[in-house]
Amino acid sequence: MGMRVRFKVSIITLLVVMVVLVCGSISMLFLMASSQFSSDIATQSFKSKTDHAVTKVQGLLKMAFSTASVAAQQNDVDQMPQRFIEASQLPLLLELLSQNPSLYSTYYGFANDDFYQVIAVRGDEEILKRHAAPAGTAWIVRAIVNDGERVQRWGFLNKQRQIISTTSDPMPDYNPTQRPWYSAALEAGDVVLSQPYWFNSLKQPGITASGKLYGTDGVFGVDLTLSGLASELAAIEVSENGVLVLTDAQHNVLASSPAIASDMMMKSLGDMKNAQLQVMDAVWGRLDNQVLQEVAHEGTAYFAEKDMIPFPGTELYLGILAPVQDFSDLFADFHSIFYESVAQSDPLDESGAESRTSGI
Repeated sequence: MGMRVRFKVSIITLLVVMVVLVCGSISMLFLMASSQFSSDIATQSFKSKTDHAVTKVQGLLKMAFSTASVAAQQNDVDQMPQRFIEASQLPLLLELLSQNPSLYSTYYGFANDDFYQVIAVRGDEEILKRHAAPAGTAWIVRAIVNDGERVQRWGFLNKQRQIISTTSDPMPDYNPTQRPWYSAALEAGDVVLSQPYWFNSLKQPGITASGKLYGTDGVFGVDLTLSGLASELAAIEVSENGVLVLTDAQHNVLASSPAIASDMMMKSLGDMKNAQLQVMDAVWGRLDNQVLQEVAHEGTAYFAEKDMIPFPGTELYLGILAPVQDFSDLFADFHSIFYESVAQSDPLDESGAESRTSGI
């Protein structure tokens, strides 16, 4: 009888060992597969963030570029619009700004240095302050003309496009023919995107899409402020510790998410105080264009990608970086639960073995 019990126990033990080996093998295969799956999903998650950011920036710039391209085809603007606030071209400029809320202003510049501009305020206190605009101003009309003496006129309109007030300045020092957007458009003979530069009246940096007016030496321009670009980028959250940055070809920062202080715009990436931007600066030279890479810096692994965004007249770069751990953590709880379930179901547990054999 004792031999029979020992024999049965030996068979059960053998079966338990076999079950353990099979379960262990399955568990290892599952963990290997799930780890690869987690890695793939983390990479895809980061890549989707990158693609979204690139699409967003390209869309904003293309919108400005297309607006300038279409407006430059006007064949009835060979001289300065007449009648100031009652100019026949004013409704078009207002409508372009209404339809494209990311734009700051639209304007004409002429070879004799006449200039006609419409600025969208959009409730921006800095715009109101810089232009000494009265309360309730939604639109600012600016005209520089030479009627024997150069004069700059300002018109302030409310949301209903009704005149609030007007004012004028004698002998303005602004000459459109000396601005980068004007010379670049004439030289190209087509629509171009400017290098980032400082806007004259706003005293803030921005980018202009400009094109040579049809059949004239005049130029039509469309402005995007860098603060406007920054607002769009700030809405894109890469990850808990990730960063997104738009630079020019010289690595000067134009906008980022998280947002940088306005006084840091147009400064070198290497001058940034943000820790992740400093990491981006350190790995920038190692990044190939439009290639998602995993890079290490000071013991931490990062996902990183740099994308060139080319336009006639300029090249911009969008960089995105985040710790790999930010994305791997998405699956940490899943793995933790799995490990616990395996441990709790361990068939080698001594108490369990005793309970299974005691009744034999």
